[in-house]
Amino acid sequence: MILRAMPDSTKTDSFFPAELAGMRKEFEEQLDRSLSTIVSRKDNNLKVDAIQACFLRYLKSPGKRIRPLLFLATVRALDPERTIDSGAYRMACGLELFHEFILIHDDLIDRSDTRRGAPTLWRRLELEAGLPEPKAGSTALIIGDILFAGAIGLFNSSETPQKVTSEFLSIFLQAARETGWGAVGEITVSEQPFLETATGTIEAIYHAKTTRYTFEAPMILAAAVCRASDLVRAILIRMARPLGLAFQLE
Repeated sequence: MILRAMPDSTKTDSFFPAELAGMRKEFEEQLDRSLSTIVSRKDNNLKVDAIQACFLRYLKSPGKRIRPLLFLATVRALDPERTIDSGAYRMACGLELFHEFILIHDDLIDRSDTRRGAPTLWRRLELEAGLPEPKAGSTALIIGDILFAGAIGLFNSSETPQKVTSEFLSIFLQAARETGWGAVGEITVSEQPFLETATGTIEAIYHAKTTRYTFEAPMILAAAVCRASDLVRAILIRMARPLGLAFQLE
């Protein structure tokens, strides 16, 4: 199966099988419930209501949800009798928030104006919250950090055994570090002509920057939740790398 980039949730729903469409619906409901906690703040005197509202509208814009759905589908594939509880859905929401964190930072690095056919977060902060461009960029950077913290918070669930949670976090943080180094590698090679960059270097960047957290990490994290064997995890990793490369090239 080749995953093609789709700009909105309608196309995504028609693309996925009925069971995944049901997972997506449950995921979106859990994400909506989680967002109120993610964007909350203890002190109402901070005078950031307009920024908070802009941030929330940005998070509710539709996406493909590949990472959380791949995680949930892998849990179901590895353990068909397992009930996918709210703890698993919270973990899936954490993966999506981490993805949003990466997108926000990528858009700042690239100075991109649009994302998913709408303004990027830093542009929204200009247009909707009235921030001047430098402050909009700085605020978006900090909001990305808030999302990262929110993702980590969602991975900790009282419904999940502590041993599973600890392994989940260890795998996730390793993937997050590699994703960061992949982005650094991309910035470094962007200073030279593309055709002078070795194919192996390009593939290594794609693997670290995209494949690792888009395909490999969701499946390996699902394997951790299901307590899958090392052999199963090795097979999943072998599947993930070519899929991630194909996705990035597409």
